[in-house]
Parts: sequence; structure tokens; C-alpha cells
Amino acid sequence: MVIVHVAGVNTNMISGVNAVVPQHVNAQSQFAQVCLVNVRNINVIDDDLQCEYKGVKNFPDYLPAPFDRPDIVVFHEVNNFEYVRLYKNLLSRHIPYVIVPHGENTRGALRKKFWKKKIAYILFFNRFIRKAKALQCLSSGEYEETRTSDKKIIIPNGMELHERRDRPAKHDGMRLLYIGRLDWTHKGLDILIEAVSKTDVPGIELDIFGPDYAGRRAVVTGMIEKHGCADKIHMHEPVFGEDKVAEYACCDLFIQTSRFEGLPLGLLEAMSYGVPVIATEGTNLTKEIEKYDAGFTARTDAESVKEAIEIAFREKDDWERKGDNARTLVETEFSWKNIAKEAVEKYKELTDE
Repeated sequence: MVIVHVAGVNTNMISGVNAVVPQHVNAQSQFAQVCLVNVRNINVIDDDLQCEYKGVKNFPDYLPAPFDRPDIVVFHEVNNFEYVRLYKNLLSRHIPYVIVPHGENTRGALRKKFWKKKIAYILFFNRFIRKAKALQCLSSGEYEETRTSDKKIIIPNGMELHERRDRPAKHDGMRLLYIGRLDWTHKGLDILIEAVSKTDVPGIELDIFGPDYAGRRAVVTGMIEKHGCADKIHMHEPVFGEDKVAEYACCDLFIQTSRFEGLPLGLLEAMSYGVPVIATEGTNLTKEIEKYDAGFTARTDAESVKEAIEIAFREKDDWERKGDNARTLVETEFSWKNIAKEAVEKYKELTDE
């Protein structure tokens, strides 16, 4: 089978889409002929797996064989005007395609900048979605929350299983960790800050690592000051590589309180190191966390998150076991090899319809 992935990505690994698209291509290349076309023309993967993007005209005819006549094209994300022009070429050549929204089409995501998106979807994106063979959701939660199409499949992102992190030294308090974007509405950082400010857990600390963008750091810092919890919550610059691993090694739990997600790589990565987690329903991972007893779950509101933090503290003797379960969850449900094989099989089914 010949598969062309189309994306608009760069090398900034703080974005889940940037991180995961090359991994989909790499993993699927074990089972099919696969290439990536990056409309930004930035190299993000081995040269033998990435084809040069030369614009809309005559796409995909100018790609090297066999990618000039793929069996299927996979678009990553919806809200890209370049795709609106590209998919028409595919229709004229009778080449089917699927779209991976990466959470963009959930009800929560579409409510953000509602009227601007509504107009854009009416004018440009609804037909793009309607003509797709399917929307590829990353989780059962995203599947249920995506209402822009009835043609949906579930193929998650994967995660490598990492060597288990060193266990933090025993202490009386509780150290929570969040690593990710400082988009407070999407990631629910306002919920998280309010919950931590209200909890009576002794010695609680929350470390937040993330890049500043469009003044978001100042907004988050202002929330911390408003709730009077600067002694509990500490802001840091982004962290990568071994520095990130070191943070996993000295935290007790990773916490993410998103309002909406496709599939949050931050939570998966933390669990892959054996870190137990606290997660809201908006992360779309609570069912799996509960199934494997890999941490603690909450509704997507401050009071429920506060209660989950306090329950987690009372059950601190279970953190080690839940961390082991978290690794088992990643190994069982999110192996890249298994996910890639499943993806290729589902793409074949779609093209045979």
C-alpha cells in the first residue's frame, strides 16, 4: 500500500502534532510504502521518508513514484487553508483521503473562537471534511466529542516505552508536574491553579514548564498571584531531553487538566516513564487510566480536581504501583508497532469500500 501523509509541521517539539507526525510515518513504513509531504518544506524526518512540497499545482503528480499515485492521503489537522486547495486535486484524480484532526474538531475545540471558525468551516472546511473517507480520531473520547462527520475511525498516537524513571525520595509533601503549552483555556491551567490553591494537602508543590507565547506566561502568572498560591506553584521555562527526564524522576505525579484534547502526548510520555497521573475527562484518557488503575481522574472543573489531588495524597502508598500500571497501559494500548499495523489495515479497508 502507498500512503502519503500531508502535514504543516516544524521542529518545535512542544507541539504534539510536530512530535507525532514523523512517528506515524516512521512506524507505518514498516508495513507500507510511506512518505511525508510537509507543506512548510521543513525537514522533520529522514530524507528517504520525506518528499519535497512544490506547491498545489499538479500535486501529487510531481512526487516521485510510487507516491505520485498513492492509494490514500492522510492530512494532519483540519484548519489549514493549503489543504483546501490540495484535496480538490485528489478528488479530480480519484485519490481517497482521511483527515486526522488532532482534537481540532471536538466540541470544546470548536467553541474556541466560535464565530470565526463557524464562518471558515461553512466557506472552506465543511466540504473538505465531507469528502474525506473518514476522520481519524485519536481516542474514544475524541470520537464521541467529534460531531463534524459521522464517518470516523479510531487510530491513536503511539508512545515509546522508556526506561522507568528513578523513584523520588520519600517525603511528607506532594510534588505535581505539568509540562506543556501555557494555553490556559485549552489546557485548563486556570482549573489546575484554582484547584491547587484550594487544597489543604500539606507541602504540595506544582511545577509548570512551558514556553511563553502571545503573553500567555504573564496570564498564567497573574492567575497564580490572584489565587495567592505563589508559594505552591512555580513557573519554569520549557524543558526537553534529559532535563525533562530529570523532572519526571523527582515528581510524584504528573497532572493535566485539559478542557479538550485529541490524545495528550504529555500524559502518555509521563506514564511511559512510570509516573502515575491525575487527569481530567477533557484529556480523553480517563477511561484508560481507570481501566489500568494508572492514577486518578476528575471531572473538568476545579472542585473535582481538588478532590482528586486530595484522594491521591491520601493514597500515596499506591503511587509506586500505579506508576507501574501506567507503564503497562502505554505498553499495551499505545505500542507504535501495533498502532501502525492497525492504521495500515484500516486504510486498506477504507480504500476497498
